[in-house]
Amino acid sequence: MRELYTLAANRSKGHGAYDCTKYGRTRVSSTSFVTHHTKQISKAAEVNDSKAILKCIISRKQKACSCTSSTTGAVYAASGAWRA
Repeated sequence: MRELYTLAANRSKGHGAYDCTKYGRTRVSSTSFVTHHTKQISKAAEVNDSKAILKCIISRKQKACSCTSSTTGAVYAASGAWRA
């Protein structure tokens, strides 16, 4: 993977090369092609991993609520309180 970054970085340097990458303007922003794109890929992996974890949490909460509400509904119906 590192070789691909280096190849792309070399293509973006020198006479006639074109690099349309939008680098940040602050001191802490990446100025190197390889560093910038490595950070972007890492960030994308983290974001998608976080989304997957959130989706799993939501799914488990919904399962827990549906089990609880159906049990509560059965207890409520068996008590006859709905007739009052």
